[in-house]
Amino acid sequence: MSCIDVEPHGGWRDGHIIVVPHDARWPHVFEAERARILSALPGFPIGLEHIGSTSVPGLPAKPIIDLLLGVGRLDAAVGRVQLVEALGYERVPWVERLVPGRLYFDRGPAGSKQFHLHVVEFGSKQWIDPILFRDWLRAHPADAQAYGDLKRELEARFPGPGEAYGDAKRPFVLSILERAQREAASP
Repeated sequence: MSCIDVEPHGGWRDGHIIVVPHDARWPHVFEAERARILSALPGFPIGLEHIGSTSVPGLPAKPIIDLLLGVGRLDAAVGRVQLVEALGYERVPWVERLVPGRLYFDRGPAGSKQFHLHVVEFGSKQWIDPILFRDWLRAHPADAQAYGDLKRELEARFPGPGEAYGDAKRPFVLSILERAQREAASP
């Protein structure tokens, strides 16, 4: 099963952000892509996780599967970019500049990407935070519901391309991360 079978527009339709109800097939799409990546990069990733809204049951999402690939050293990963590109992924340097400490790739037809691949150092803040956020939402349905409601509201308020949608979600995300970090640090 490909993500194209799940949702062909990849989070955008006619240049507008689109958030769809959770699709129970998303974890299966992730697992298939995970297997494909791991078979092409044996021994390279230390970890490969499903992150983002498609990884949280019941949460509305842009229908794009986010994968978090943890490596020992990011500078060593740069030498393996061609292996990732051989899987059909394209490196997107302008996105990398938005969040330093990662390599960023996407895959899918132009204007309709179905996969985002975030390559980061295993155990770094860029590795820990997305997993912490995902796990918090999985364990706290009321927060997941509030996040889903916010995403729907922002979809209507910021329909076009650009960073406004993501920027508007940031305070909510940071508040959840702060709570999750406090809980993780408490005995």
